[in-house]
Amino acid sequence: MTIGPGGIRRGAGQVFSPRMKLDQVETLGEIKLGFLLTKGQLEVEVFCACQLPPSSLGQPPDTYIKTYLKEGEKQIQKRKTRVIRSTTSPQYRQTLKYNMSDIQGRHLLVMVWERQKGFDHNQPIGAVEIELGRLDLSRSMTCWYPLYPLASRQIGSVVSP
Repeated sequence: MTIGPGGIRRGAGQVFSPRMKLDQVETLGEIKLGFLLTKGQLEVEVFCACQLPPSSLGQPPDTYIKTYLKEGEKQIQKRKTRVIRSTTSPQYRQTLKYNMSDIQGRHLLVMVWERQKGFDHNQPIGAVEIELGRLDLSRSMTCWYPLYPLASRQIGSVVSP
């Protein structure tokens, strides 16, 4: 992990899009991801997250991860993990796969979501965007990524089931 201008921390290949809210240096926790290119597929290992904020009710949140390949601002090929209940340090241990031919020139958007109870919309906790071309995919790699909030104007355009 490196520290950039203004104290902004970032993991390997991490980039910031206009939808990220970077007016605060404080992060919303971290996520540990692994990358491996094998048999024509990119395997994204979602290991765990830590230091996630509690829910609006002050309880440990029920969370899951959604990933998208991004082409410009367009999000394509969504993948999701299962929900991990009641913890600010969830252990996901799931592998999400993308075809190698689909990742060329694209970014990977990884979002941590809090599942709401009842009929409320699920809420994004934080996100990381990774430029896949900046990663050395010739070998297995694992990295921690700080999570940053999404700009409030963007949250309405990213509704989760």
